[in-house]
Amino acid sequence: PPPPAPAPAVVAPPEPAPPAAVPEPRARPRSKPHPDDADALALELTALDAARSRLQAGDATGALKAIADYERQFPAGTLALEAALVRLQALLQTGQRAQGEALAKRLVAQNPSELVRARVQRLLDAR
Repeated sequence: PPPPAPAPAVVAPPEPAPPAAVPEPRARPRSKPHPDDADALALELTALDAARSRLQAGDATGALKAIADYERQFPAGTLALEAALVRLQALLQTGQRAQGEALAKRLVAQNPSELVRARVQRLLDAR
């Protein structure tokens, strides 16, 4: 008689691989404004406040000059929209209604938010 067939080897399933190491979540560094950016914004705000102060003092011509200075210093300023609104108010106060209305139309066309539209309209209605 032939010898008995060897018993099939029992192969244990392979051990599962250990889970891949998952790195600890790290807090992402917050982007902080560059100190120069804050300084530039402070300078811009100071220049704009000078124009506003002149308007409040009844010196609309002085406000227009201050806005012109602002625009020279900060041609692409962060506060350019606000400066344009101050310019609009000063134009209207100096009796330059046609220039003021032309600026008002540009502002609303370039900034179609309801907030800008309402501010422009209030300035136009005040004069």
